[in-house]
Amino acid sequence: MLEQYYWLREECFRKELGLEAFDGGEDIYDQHGKILIVRDGETCVGGVRITGCSLFGQSLMPLEHKGLDISGMLPQLELPLAPYCQWERLVLRPGVSRH
Repeated sequence: MLEQYYWLREECFRKELGLEAFDGGEDIYDQHGKILIVRDGETCVGGVRITGCSLFGQSLMPLEHKGLDISGMLPQLELPLAPYCQWERLVLRPGVSRH
């Protein structure tokens, strides 16, 4: 099912966003995050990658790997004390109802 998601995100990012060289295959952030798959039977019709910090462990979000200090930018949220995450690489197969 993951391979279907990777294929779908590559197709969508290339066609919908015009990123012709986009590689939708598994990357390091997929390995350290969670992938939520939307299925219709045995077919992947969508998905999203979720990365970040939770009560069950910590995985830096891609923005944080690039040096962005989210906790420092938003001290009022007290992020070191609370779980937070980044949702990304969201895709839906064209024609799938969004209701």
